[in-house]
Amino acid sequence: MKQELNNVLVTRPAHQAGPLIKKLKEKGFQAIKCPTIVIEPVTDSQPALRKLLKIANYHLLIFTSVNAVYHADLLLKGQWPKTKAQIFAIGPKTQQALAGVGIHKSQCAMLPFNSEQLLDQIASIEGSRSCLIIKGLDGRKYLAESLQNTGFHVENADVYQRCLPKQSPQALPLELPYITITSQLALDNLFLLYPEQSSSFKKSSHFITLSERIAKHATAIGCDKVSFAKQATDDGLVSIL
Repeated sequence: MKQELNNVLVTRPAHQAGPLIKKLKEKGFQAIKCPTIVIEPVTDSQPALRKLLKIANYHLLIFTSVNAVYHADLLLKGQWPKTKAQIFAIGPKTQQALAGVGIHKSQCAMLPFNSEQLLDQIASIEGSRSCLIIKGLDGRKYLAESLQNTGFHVENADVYQRCLPKQSPQALPLELPYITITSQLALDNLFLLYPEQSSSFKKSSHFITLSERIAKHATAIGCDKVSFAKQATDDGLVSIL
């Protein structure tokens, strides 16, 4: 097989791409790091900090990503207020990140590690209905809206933001058989960064997405070949390849 036919574009933020790249290389793929999102602190962190300092007032705390845990911990300078709230993580990596900052009593969404599954687990919770979602700015609203529709009082603490990389995009190989996509924004930004190659990507590359929802978005904007992982993990992405 020609070397270029093993090319896999990894669009994860640079600081989170390592584990996926390692798994791809172990399977014989040529992983190409090409972050289409940069994670940065929010411009105004005070609204989120005020809510984090009062987490004892909430019945539920939901962390939507590893980035949410990391940036919340930065805002609190590692000094988390005590709370009796039930704490949920959207996936196992987020749960591990919580343990890393000293929060060991958290629950993780079950397979396939997404908002829909987490909602099923939360639906049976009784008692106070106040919830704080720790997340990124302008992230998906589905979780908050669904909880509100079932009677929860929901607030958001936006602790980070996803930005388009500021540096000039790198040159990419002519052959890109596979492109891994872990969010809708990662895909949209890819086409913003490489407008002249977008048509070629959509026609020739096979997009491997982290969820069915992202796959539907890819198809809707014209990507011809799209597959999605059955579980929202690096192993899930690699299993498709």
